[in-house]
Parts: sequence; structure tokens; C-alpha cells
Amino acid sequence: MAWGPAPETSERSNHGAQRNGSRAVGRGVPPVSLYFATLIILSVAAVIEARCSTPGLRPGAQAADRGFRFLGRAAFGFWLVLLAWGFWRLPWWQPLAGLVGSLAANALVVGAGAQPYWPGFSMAAAVIGLLLASVVLAR
Repeated sequence: MAWGPAPETSERSNHGAQRNGSRAVGRGVPPVSLYFATLIILSVAAVIEARCSTPGLRPGAQAADRGFRFLGRAAFGFWLVLLAWGFWRLPWWQPLAGLVGSLAANALVVGAGAQPYWPGFSMAAAVIGLLLASVVLAR
């Protein structure tokens, strides 16, 4: 019989968190699928804004063009924030998978060539991605 404090069960010792690699994954960490999807959506929105440099591929109205540019750059900024947050809070392979997935999605979008619906799709993807980023970062 060993002397000292009674061994704690894994459920009590880390407050119900499951061990995943070297970091605990519990209620405060979003599932990898939401994190991964958010990175891909933000990345695609940002790359479309960056690729639509010709006036024919940008929205015609001045306010819409300004909104298109703002949303695309905000998407890129939050993509960078989510990558940094992922390397800080998640196991290393999750942000790395998000980075590789984002690059693959960008290659598919750019490889498909410019489309006339890109500005609207980019703005919608940026809004959805920014909302999802707020969900990921709020957890």
C-alpha cells in the first residue's frame, strides 16, 4: 500500500478534458473541423480579392468595390490571426493541416480561372468566415 494522496482519475485531474498529443482538448478548444473550415473559407475569400485586380472582375459601384477590398483584406488578416492562434492553442498538426488545406483550396480556385461571380462569392465567403472566426476565437 502506497502512502500519500490518492491517485486522481484522469477525469478529475484535467477537468474532463481528453488528452490529444501534448495538450488538453476540452470545452474551450473548438473542434478541428470548424477551425479547418474557417481557415479554408477565409483563405479562399482573401485569394479571390487579391486575384481580382482587373476592373472587369471588381464590383462596378465604388462602395461595393471598397467593401470587396475591405472584406478580402479582413479575411486575410483573420486567416493569419487564426493560424497564429492555432499554433498557440491547438496541437501543431491542426494549424499545419489548415495551412496546407488553404494552399490547396487556393490552388484550385486560381487554377479554375477568373469567374464573373467571384466578387460576390468572395464577399459572402468573407462574411461567413469572419463570423466563424468569431465563434472559433470565442471558445
